[in-house]
Amino acid sequence: MSRTMKAGILHKAGNIRCESIPVPEINSRQVLVAIKAVGICGSDILRFSRGVSPYNF
Repeated sequence: MSRTMKAGILHKAGNIRCESIPVPEINSRQVLVAIKAVGICGSDILRFSRGVSPYNF
């Protein structure tokens, strides 16, 4: 049975959904960190809602 984790997936502008995805495989030079809480910066909400973002998703 594969392990899963929750992830916020941006499908398109204004459409972010919480979904279960497979836990990624890591190598000996990587770490996997468990996140207990997250937040979104208020200035990022406008970018995500309009689809204008300098970030790669």
